Amino acid sequence: MHDYSNYRYITNNNEIPLSIIENELLYLLMKNKGNIITYKQICQQLFGSKNVNVYKGILSVSICRLRKKLKDEIIIVTRNKIGYMIK
Repeated sequence: MHDYSNYRYITNNNEIPLSIIENELLYLLMKNKGNIITYKQICQQLFGSKNVNVYKGILSVSICRLRKKLKDEIIIVTRNKIGYMIK
């Protein structure tokens, strides 16, 4: 369960803390579960900019950290050159 207001994900009585960007990114992906969210859409929502080149590194690192923290709880899929989605 994603506890958006407290920046954490709760699973089996285990609390996984999330950074501000990880929290916002997870919320955006979960809200659009099953749909691809483009890099531009993510940048617009998280940073207020459509300039993907500036934020692509931050996104990559944040997705990598989310995957490590959430392990098998939530599968984040990369759609090369398009964006990300949760199955």
